Order: sequence, then C-alpha cells, then structure tokens
Amino acid sequence: MVDLDPVDQDDVETLQTLLEEHFNSTKSAVAKFILSDLDNQKNRFIKVFPRDYKTVLAKQKAGVAATLK
Repeated sequence: MVDLDPVDQDDVETLQTLLEEHFNSTKSAVAKFILSDLDNQKNRFIKVFPRDYKTVLAKQKAGVAATLK
C-alpha cells in the first residue's frame, strides 16, 4: 500500500524547515542535533508514500507535460 522512498532535495528542504520550526518552538536537543548534522542525518529519513497518491501525482504530471507540448 505504501512505498518507502529515499528523501530527495525538496524533501530535505521541507524537513529542515519543519525541524527549525520544531526547534524554535521546543528547544529540542534532538532537533538541534539533526539540524547541526543534516548532511549525514538526512540519510536516516525515509519518505512513506502511498502508492495510489503517487499514481495520481504521476498522472497529473503527465497531463501537465502533455499540455505544454
């Protein structure tokens, strides 16, 4: 039902933003550590992606690409 995908650069940027917001709100030592070592820590994250949603996004992307031709 889901795929376990590696995070891409867009995901890393979102992750960084979320971690910064979390740290600013909570002063979490874990968030601070992850942010300080994000280049290494990003490899510990995975994206859980529902297959049906991935299919819908691919069809939308294909439709947009077709209209640009």
